[in-house]
Amino acid sequence: YFLQEFLVSPFIRRGDIVLFPSEYNRQLYRHFFPASITDENSMVCHPLPAAKPKRHHWKVHRKNKDIKLGWLGRISREKNFGVALEIFKMLSSVSACRLYLCGPVQPEYHLKFQKLLNQTPKNIAKNIIHLGQGKMVNKKEGYNFFKNIDLLLFPSVASMESLGRVIIEASCFDVPVIAANYAATPELIPEKYLAKVKYKAGTYDFYKVYSLGKPDVKRMVELCLRFSGKRGEFIFNAYDYSYKKLTDVLTSDFSNKQHQSSLHAAHMIKNVDIFIPGFNFKKEETVEKAIRYLGKNEISDIALTPVLIAEHLNFHPYFKIKK
Repeated sequence: YFLQEFLVSPFIRRGDIVLFPSEYNRQLYRHFFPASITDENSMVCHPLPAAKPKRHHWKVHRKNKDIKLGWLGRISREKNFGVALEIFKMLSSVSACRLYLCGPVQPEYHLKFQKLLNQTPKNIAKNIIHLGQGKMVNKKEGYNFFKNIDLLLFPSVASMESLGRVIIEASCFDVPVIAANYAATPELIPEKYLAKVKYKAGTYDFYKVYSLGKPDVKRMVELCLRFSGKRGEFIFNAYDYSYKKLTDVLTSDFSNKQHQSSLHAAHMIKNVDIFIPGFNFKKEETVEKAIRYLGKNEISDIALTPVLIAEHLNFHPYFKIKK
């Protein structure tokens, strides 16, 4: 997305509107592209579902005192799966506990994943249930996953985390989410469910995904014990968009639009520097070069497109997190 905005920013016209999935993202891009993105021409619009999700009202489903934790999504290093496992092991020392995993293991993380499981004591590892055998699950399996967990863990501090859609999905089932206080999570979750993050200073490539830090594990364990078996308090309407609502917002008057604040965007702006070494940007020439490249190559995986274009244009930005 940074490459996309870098290429199109000179072409944004009066009356154009730039959409962002979260206020965190909007404020970051507002800072890095001040000439093209303003408060007047940008807005937040949560991703639209293909169909309006049905809300499944919360029910007490616990037949015993087991704490049923859930993990939804890709199992990987950058998503801090190791942190989730650490939380589970600490909880297991003070309470009966199960961990339900729903999502595939990232291929390059598979060996590490197996090592983590092998290092987990057998009496604890037996309570880890991997649904779907590590494959993508269907709608019915996803429904049963949420129906049978007490809490969803979201310790991700991934560098490309822009929203955290699983948080909104959990809200459809009133399932509390215990999460890292990072990026857009404070826009969706009350602060009492969040754990402070300790960031890792260093230099990071834009086109790789990193874990930028680690949430306070002890705090997340405390929150799990406090909110297990209780109803979540999340804003279901954040995902309850219809296309009519979106149209109404897009046609509204932006001149007096008020944006909420994002402390995490402010923190990142203060502590992150972006560098683009050796890139000679001429807007029309560069965009034409990118278009020609796309025209000559069949790219089946849309997620790879920005990386391939960046390589073709010799566009290699990186960022530094200060101490």
